[in-house]
Amino acid sequence: MVNQQLLDYIKQQTQTGKSREEITSALLAAGWQASDVEQAFTNPSGVPMPAASEIPKSRQILKESWAIYKNRFKTLIAIILIPTAGYLLLILLGILLTAVATGFLKQSAVSIQPWKIAGIILGIIAIIFLIYLYIWATVAQLFAIKDQAQAIGWKEAYKRSKPKIGPFFSTSILNGLAVLGGTILFIVPGIIFGLWFSQSPYVVVEEGLANTAALKRSKYYVKGRIGQIFGKLFYIGIITLGLYIGLSIILAIFGSLIGIKYNYISWISNIFSLVWTPLVTVYSYQLYKYCKATRP
Repeated sequence: MVNQQLLDYIKQQTQTGKSREEITSALLAAGWQASDVEQAFTNPSGVPMPAASEIPKSRQILKESWAIYKNRFKTLIAIILIPTAGYLLLILLGILLTAVATGFLKQSAVSIQPWKIAGIILGIIAIIFLIYLYIWATVAQLFAIKDQAQAIGWKEAYKRSKPKIGPFFSTSILNGLAVLGGTILFIVPGIIFGLWFSQSPYVVVEEGLANTAALKRSKYYVKGRIGQIFGKLFYIGIITLGLYIGLSIILAIFGSLIGIKYNYISWISNIFSLVWTPLVTVYSYQLYKYCKATRP
């Protein structure tokens, strides 16, 4: 049964004009479970979702995204750790195989050429596997955000996302080709195409469309407000860039103070990227939901 206190709060906030996203953000930040909040909104005796009339300010979207990110942090990090672990494992395996092969060839008269060809083939297979794994992880993160009300774990997110890998990849290829074509002709059309089709990955996951249908739907959500969408993407982009630059400066100063080369501590930036990137994904997904909600 839905908590009456939760229903009363939602009703009160709705009457003051707050959107569902704003109410959800506040409740998640206060420690309520996403599943309970979702149930309160969808409960027949509860309050209907307030309709969004316009895309809120970037700061508000980031605030909501932060609440979701904190609530789903463990799941989002677990998802991205899978391909990261695969990448590190393949590097370790490659080093080990190279060492073994080098030692074997030095002690035998076997031609090195077949081993080079085999190494290239294995390298290509490994790259394809990693690309597949990273695409799968990307889609899994989107499902973890999309189905946050169900509080699904990383295993379930991977399971639900698997059928979408193909449509997500093909749509991303079409998106990339369109942006590349526009950039080759003139830079400005490439930027416009990139903004038009920026919502297509989320359309694939949320609405089940793919390829040209997903691109058209994304364009429909963005057209007529390109500047607004650009501003909101620029907002999160400039914050990300600022944090990266700030961290790099801190690491460089720290390294010089204790006499360690920057290259030896640059891995800290990779950890930061691992932790920060899911928040950017949540922010982008929230932006998509507002783009969708504010179109008839």
